[in-house]
Amino acid sequence: MSQSEDTKSKLIRSAIKVFSEKGYFNAKVSDIVKDAGYAQGTFYLYFSSKEDIFLHIVKLIVGQIDELIQKYKNKKDKQNISQTIYSFSEEMFLLLYSYKEVAYIFFFQLLCMQENFKEVYVSTYKKFIDFYTELFCEFDNKDIIAGLIVSYGEKLLKFDLLIEKKDINKVISEFNQAVKLILRGIVK
Repeated sequence: MSQSEDTKSKLIRSAIKVFSEKGYFNAKVSDIVKDAGYAQGTFYLYFSSKEDIFLHIVKLIVGQIDELIQKYKNKKDKQNISQTIYSFSEEMFLLLYSYKEVAYIFFFQLLCMQENFKEVYVSTYKKFIDFYTELFCEFDNKDIIAGLIVSYGEKLLKFDLLIEKKDINKVISEFNQAVKLILRGIVK
């Protein structure tokens, strides 16, 4: 990793830490650079604003989501769709849990206020719908099944995990129970 990449990575790690501790609105660029050990001018070599670095962080997370979706698209087992969903959802919930503070800020502080965050949300939501629709491509109600699974997963993420701060393993278990109910009589 070059020094430039290392500096940018340190700024991103510090931004995640500062946003997690202070929230979006109370975090300042000066807090980020202080935590990273750089002068404020260094920040502006890589990012134009606090919003820019936060959007960069969100896009990094979405990149990891994309990788997981691709992994399970390539790995899907048409004989055992349920197991594919359980494995995919467990990895996805664990990924989002590792960024729970960033996810909280995204959903509850910025999503309704910033158009560029809405675009990321809608695009990512569609990726989930497309993943599940493709998984159920042989079924008549594939769009409904996909919508139910994605919507319930989003409910668990936003309310159970981020607001109520339930244990991640309980959230994953509850999602798996919901998938069993949704798929009862539809798949093996």
